[in-house]
This record gives sequence, structure tokens and C-alpha cells, in this order.
Amino acid sequence: MKLLFLCCLIIILQFKIFSQVETVPTDRQIYPFLKSMQNQGVLINYDDIILPLSRSTIQAAFREIESNLFKLSLAEQQLFTKLKEKINDNQQTEIESDGETSSALDYFLSEHQKHLYSFSDTTFSFYIDPILESKFI
Repeated sequence: MKLLFLCCLIIILQFKIFSQVETVPTDRQIYPFLKSMQNQGVLINYDDIILPLSRSTIQAAFREIESNLFKLSLAEQQLFTKLKEKINDNQQTEIESDGETSSALDYFLSEHQKHLYSFSDTTFSFYIDPILESKFI
């Protein structure tokens, strides 16, 4: 009985230890904004070498930007507010949707950049876009 309890305890602890981190996809508008904040000196602890970033890392960057909000122009402050709301809304809708999938029409009507084929992993993103040309002789 003790052996069974010990085995169950080890299995349960492993699930907690190897939990996954929720990341923000690399095609989101947040990454160019964070890079521009780094270039302006508003965001000091940001490095865009390893993408995608976790939500907690992006929220930490937002807290750092919020402490230096006076350095931003009015347009940048509005964009910051919009992106911060989007991150919070995305987190809420993912919790509320409980795994429901969106329709193909929602994908085509959304504002994010579309590709013929896209593949994103934690360390690699790959996109294929066709180049069409018409020439008259």
C-alpha cells in the first residue's frame, strides 16, 4: 500500500514540475512594439533573440513600460493601452472559450497577417507567401 501511494505521489508531482508555459505567437503586433520600446530605451530588459515569449514575460515587460510611460508619445501610449487590453482579453477569452475552435471565416476577417502556409514552434517560425506577377508582352 505504501509503495502504491509513493508511486502515485511521484506521478502527481511530475505533472506539476513539467507544466507548459503559454506563449504569444510570433506574428502578433506585440513584438515590433517591444523592439521599438527597447530601441528608445524605455524597455531595458528585453531581448528578441528567443521568440516566442511567454505571457508572463510580456506582462513583466508591460509593467516596465508602464513605469516609464511618460517617455512615450501619445500615439505610443494609445498603442500600449490597446496591446495591454488585447493581451488581457486574449487571456480571458481563452479561459472562457474552454477549447472551442473558431471558424475559417473568423480567420479571414481578422486583422492579423495571413500566409499561404505558416508553421510556428517554440524556437522556429516558417512562412510561405506566393509572389504572383502578370506581364503583358
